[in-house]
Amino acid sequence: MQLPVMRWRDDWREPGVLRADALAGLTGAIVVLPQAIAFATLAGLPPQHGLYAAVLPCIVAALFGSSRLMVTGPANAISLTTMALLAPLAAVGSPDYVRLALTLALLVGVMQLLLGLARVGALVDKVPHAVVVGFTAGAAVLIVASQLGTLAGVNLPRGLSVWTTVRTLAERAGEVNPAALIAVAATVLLASPRALRFALQRAHSEAESLRLENLRSREQINSANQELQSMNEELQSANEELTTSKEETQSMNEELQTINAELQSKLGNLSLVNDDLRNLLDSTDIAIVFLDAELNVRRFTRQSSRIVRLIPGDVGRPLTDIKTDLDYAGFESDIREVLSSLVVSEKEVATHDGRWYLVRIMPYQTIENVVDGAVITFTDVSAAKRLELELRRLEAAALAGGHPA
Repeated sequence: MQLPVMRWRDDWREPGVLRADALAGLTGAIVVLPQAIAFATLAGLPPQHGLYAAVLPCIVAALFGSSRLMVTGPANAISLTTMALLAPLAAVGSPDYVRLALTLALLVGVMQLLLGLARVGALVDKVPHAVVVGFTAGAAVLIVASQLGTLAGVNLPRGLSVWTTVRTLAERAGEVNPAALIAVAATVLLASPRALRFALQRAHSEAESLRLENLRSREQINSANQELQSMNEELQSANEELTTSKEETQSMNEELQTINAELQSKLGNLSLVNDDLRNLLDSTDIAIVFLDAELNVRRFTRQSSRIVRLIPGDVGRPLTDIKTDLDYAGFESDIREVLSSLVVSEKEVATHDGRWYLVRIMPYQTIENVVDGAVITFTDVSAAKRLELELRRLEAAALAGGHPA
């Protein structure tokens, strides 16, 4: 496992970084070492424990810490809190007190390690600001209370609670050193204008910062308001467009319904005309076959199936592929000749069973006077043909009987 400190070594290769870190460490040591002794005194521990607390945590944090910018070591709030917790349990500065302080440090370290492994540091962000302010104010009260005896020149026992310290100092008011009070008052008077000026400057800076933030917030609100107004106008425009589109769609729907009704009416009329045409063709008792320009069967009457072997499934098939009873070798060529010359063709053709039909082939013309196929009618002339043959036979017999012997 790579230590976090190893991730920072690449930064040390940059010019000046290692020297700056070394100067920062030396400066921190010069400032922290006297503070550590003072913090140990505040905590009621021997001075060497303050040095331990200043050196060892820094080494551990440098090797295992996730940030090299985090401040590590004792602080006045921790020192005073430690004394407030342990003073009721043992005499301040005694060996038992030192053992309790070491035990407390060990327990706090174990708890911090477990919390770090559990990754519950994000819960710190959930702590309300009032709690942080209360903790800071409580630490300040402890610091002031611990120094009341020193400020008044009265030797008070260490580790007393705030209320006990104030009560003891009031009971021993006769021991107060006037010179110490005069020195404190002079210090406060000398420091107050500077502190007041600093507080006023800080308040002015905070007020100016708040004013700038207020201006920025107002500008952002105005910008957001303008964007919302623009979006509102766009939405209104889109709504108007949708309304117009809806009206146009309704109008188109009405037109489509009208067209649909007209088409339905025309379809009904067409169906009626188709039925009339079929009944008309069937009533004529004439065999008729309609062909397209490619000589494919388009329509035929029921009577034509006795001449050409047609069934309903033959619609769309070439007429030349369908067997007929006609003894008509030039049937296809005559049809193509009619389509080419537009001259009607009529021929009497016999069938294989002795019937005779007058085959009439004429062009199929549309309303636009365009030739789009052919119409073939088959008229049964078998009786006329038999009568003609009988007349020829009688004529021949008469001529044969009147010939001189």
